[in-house]
Amino acid sequence: MEPKDRVFAAIRHEIGDRTPRGEIFIDDTVVQSLLGCEQVAFEERKEFVRFLGLDLVCQAPFFPPQSVRTALPKPVEARWGDLEAWSSRTDRFVFITLDGAMGWGMRLFGFQEFMVALFKGSTYLSECISAVETLNLELARQARDCGAMGVLLADDLGYQRGLMYNPELLRFYLFPSLVRQTETLTAMGLPVFFHSDGNLNEILPDLAEMSFTGLHSLEGAAGMDLAFVKRRHGSSLCLWGNLDPDYLVLPRSPEEVSRQVESILKTAGQEGGFIFGTSSGLFKGVRSENLRTVYETLDWSGQLLN
Repeated sequence: MEPKDRVFAAIRHEIGDRTPRGEIFIDDTVVQSLLGCEQVAFEERKEFVRFLGLDLVCQAPFFPPQSVRTALPKPVEARWGDLEAWSSRTDRFVFITLDGAMGWGMRLFGFQEFMVALFKGSTYLSECISAVETLNLELARQARDCGAMGVLLADDLGYQRGLMYNPELLRFYLFPSLVRQTETLTAMGLPVFFHSDGNLNEILPDLAEMSFTGLHSLEGAAGMDLAFVKRRHGSSLCLWGNLDPDYLVLPRSPEEVSRQVESILKTAGQEGGFIFGTSSGLFKGVRSENLRTVYETLDWSGQLLN
């Protein structure tokens, strides 16, 4: 199977020739460390993806920097980096990552002012959520026309012990916008995943009912039990992630790393509807030897499953 076909199969909850793999973010320093290169451009990123056998890549829009941003950027300001190259010159599935209303609200208003607005039900909170919805839909149209195949809506709603926000406030303010976005994006032919770190157990039923194609992160250190989520919501959501980045950043023996990878595959990777990856992406500080062990284990385990 081609890499993008593995991802499509997982989205359809079909069993492919092996479990697909992918990361929502790959820092160029990780590419440099693994490949031993001084400069990183598209060709080096492509070689990194090929070397690890990743089936998907994620691209986020970036905007001209502003010292103080007090309003959302305009869609025409967006720059898409390697998006068109990934879609036209490789066989990988290409996601775009779009920030959600809570993240944008924090950046525009600051943590304290945004939290006050949320709890008081300020008018500009609703206006911000609506504006982010409009921005994301236009960005998705741009990206689809450049070859994007799926969307990852990213908005961190949780931390290690639970939700950052009252779930009733989320249901009243944020979730209706997420529903409208998923419905519109799905109508555009784009599968939609939702990303959030932290413990989301309290709102998992809400997310499962929102027409999302899948859910990313599944942070085990925050109490997200992969077996439980797979059992309760695996028929409606394609699950993606779960490997704790500590297995890549901290000193770990190859045996420890391999056991964790095998445990994840055994829990979720044999019945379709699962994409292997970390819960966070690959950030600066990843140990190349640990990363190699992860993907050697995936290759070996895939051969056994076949």
